Amino acid sequence: MPSTCDYTLTQFRCFVAVAESLHFGAAAATLGIKQPSLSRTLSALEAAVGTPLLHRTSRRVTLTEQGSELLFHAKRAVAAADRFLAAARGVGEAPTSFRLGLSPTVAARMVHDVLPTLRAQIPDVQLRIVEDHPPCMLRQLRAGELDALIGSVPPGIGPGLVAAPLYREDYRLIVSRDDPLRAYTHLSPSTLQNRVTVRVDDDPNPGGKATSPTTPTSRAITVHTAIAWVIGGCGVAVVPESALHPNPLPPAVVAIRFTAETPTRTVGTIYGSPAGHNAPFAPILDRVAEQCQWQSASPR
Repeated sequence: MPSTCDYTLTQFRCFVAVAESLHFGAAAATLGIKQPSLSRTLSALEAAVGTPLLHRTSRRVTLTEQGSELLFHAKRAVAAADRFLAAARGVGEAPTSFRLGLSPTVAARMVHDVLPTLRAQIPDVQLRIVEDHPPCMLRQLRAGELDALIGSVPPGIGPGLVAAPLYREDYRLIVSRDDPLRAYTHLSPSTLQNRVTVRVDDDPNPGGKATSPTTPTSRAITVHTAIAWVIGGCGVAVVPESALHPNPLPPAVVAIRFTAETPTRTVGTIYGSPAGHNAPFAPILDRVAEQCQWQSASPR
């Protein structure tokens, strides 16, 4: 078992950059380093981990199974370091307001479970909450109209922004109470191939097998639409767990878990890089992350 001193933040940054672009040249350009240096850094990280993180061929780069699993943790490490730098550079600056964007699938739970405690912890900061579609909020974030947003983390957010994972969560299947799927002992996304399905999510273009629960015929952005879909006999719905809280489901429908190939997504905060305008808000972002630990520890 390698010790923690075998790893460096530079290695994590290089791994995240390559994993997000799946291209060594593009990652090296983003990081501002030479491609051979990037390759050596990643090889050193793989040696320290003791397993390959990337499949490399002359035509393409892909993540190994271990690489996909460790990418989440590498992103959290990089984001934590960026918040540390932002906090250090923002010492002495006390923001009087904080503009936080919430995507529709996390808004209700964040407002119910996180914001009351956050308000109590920062009573001198005026919180302004905006619920909107993530693409719209990303534009507002880049324009300086928001300080941070919380939602499903897209595969790539582009330069100048940082995505800090807060937690991963499963998708659940919403069906009517008399649906035969309730009796299935083996329930996977492939089971839904012949069912009319609506998916509830923030990201209109989910990437990768793990994040795309099925190939739906329809898409919604709120659980209320999904419930109406099921109650109306239109089909079944695939919904992230955050969207199901805090309000109970109506008696006519139930939420059941997948028993195999469970689809998941990552929820996180997105904000400006340490070189940007977010430095005074780093302590607030840390408090948000602390308040979301309930989700990270929730049973699967």
